[in-house]
Amino acid sequence: MSDLPFSCSCGAIAGTLVDVGPKAGDRYVCYCNDCRDFARYLGKDAEVLDAAGGSSVYQTRVGHLRIERGLDHLACVNMAGKQTLRWFCRDCRTPLFNTMDNGRWPFLSMITAGCDKAQCDAVLGPPRGSVFAEHATGQDLVTPPVTAFAMIRRVIVRLFADKFSGSNKRYALFDPVTKAPVAQPLSLSDAEKAALGRS
Repeated sequence: MSDLPFSCSCGAIAGTLVDVGPKAGDRYVCYCNDCRDFARYLGKDAEVLDAAGGSSVYQTRVGHLRIERGLDHLACVNMAGKQTLRWFCRDCRTPLFNTMDNGRWPFLSMITAGCDKAQCDAVLGPPRGSVFAEHATGQDLVTPPVTAFAMIRRVIVRLFADKFSGSNKRYALFDPVTKAPVAQPLSLSDAEKAALGRS
């Protein structure tokens, strides 16, 4: 296991994934519409998405996350009215994390765009597979498809491990008492929805 530093492009937010690697989580390329729209919403699609519209993510236990500076620079948005928040730097709009909408369920998916690519590859290894590949915008998938069921099954194991170990009580993105996100979630305006092709 190794540590993997991350930061936004302007440096306001920085932290570390501690003791991570292929055995401590799952690296995927995600082709879901929300991940793609999130990158477009931030104006980062050219930097984040691959040729088929996928984002590189690493799903791991929340106990591995350390935010060392810039907690007050975090922002989050609910893209589709679902129980998912997508986190980014409010200053430079670097995408950082995907979580549930409250800290009661300690799900963490790190968007690896905030990590050095060579270091990310060395620490996390290659992607386990492509998820939601049916939504890809091209045929050039980086890795073979993985079913949503297979992904979710592994997520559930980590959720319960964090709850029973107490790691969820130290989840930096959520208030330890109320479980509310540390940043007020944003919602898309009608103009932003229209720009992304949402109604």
